[in-house]
Amino acid sequence: MDPEFQKALQRNPHLGVYINEFRQKTGSVPEFVVSLSKDLDEENVNLILPVGDPVFIHLYGTAELGEAFYYTIEPKLTLNEKRKYDVIMNMILEKSSNEPVPESEADLKALISKLIDESVDIGAGGDLPDEDEKPGLLQKLIPTQKKVPLDQAEYNKILYYIERNIIGSGPIEPIIRDPYLEDIHSIGVNGVFIVHKILGMTETDLSFGDEAGLDQWLRSMSERIGRPVSDAKPIADGALPDGSRINIIYSPDISRRGSSFTMRKFSEVPVSIIQLINWGAVNCDMAAYMWMLLENGMSIFFSGETASGKTTMLNA
Repeated sequence: MDPEFQKALQRNPHLGVYINEFRQKTGSVPEFVVSLSKDLDEENVNLILPVGDPVFIHLYGTAELGEAFYYTIEPKLTLNEKRKYDVIMNMILEKSSNEPVPESEADLKALISKLIDESVDIGAGGDLPDEDEKPGLLQKLIPTQKKVPLDQAEYNKILYYIERNIIGSGPIEPIIRDPYLEDIHSIGVNGVFIVHKILGMTETDLSFGDEAGLDQWLRSMSERIGRPVSDAKPIADGALPDGSRINIIYSPDISRRGSSFTMRKFSEVPVSIIQLINWGAVNCDMAAYMWMLLENGMSIFFSGETASGKTTMLNA
């Protein structure tokens, strides 16, 4: 086995569980790769791609299936861990009202870690009291002088989910981390498709759970772009903090199959003008002409159909 694969399995026990279940189901073990080849055959692929611990992407396709399927691998919370997550989330939200407003994502991440550490006791773990034993526990929270008991594995998983849902992209975090992602198209709770740079349009296994979960996520995303959606204003367009563009259609009243959204993700490092020349998107004369226009403060219009490269050219 590849040494990097072994290290990934040691750091991420849930990956080992997924591999074992997949091997029992199919009789094969995926190959671990850190990058994908452009000549990938979607009818003969079985690859695990790391996209930042604890998240992995599994691409699997055979001649019998006729296409490649896109699976996301991340830690799963047990029922007891979900209860602890809810309690801890409520505790840190309550404590955050007494903290200064973070000025950056790094400050927000540090504040979350601080509030979690104040809310949990990492050791042997243990169960929360049953709701029957202590009525209204989840509503009234654990008294502030007490902490939620966690073992190290529970702490790692709950920290991931809290950061994923507050700072990250929630349920779509695994695919947002994929460097080969171009677009996301989602209609309803389960119909999450992506446009992959190598595989093209591909269905994922992601789900928002139920309509309430999807609507809550869409409200959160719309607030991030400063254009909150509601039944009165169900459509919003804007750019997320990382530069990704998102279009939201909220409420089944105007989207028959349920709330929907599309998102276009851009590379963290913009494509350079030299890369565009090498790809044949523009020639040297066109690039030099635009350079002269920009140097002299002239205005330029970029026009074209959807996905023709307008924003890519502007970023370059």
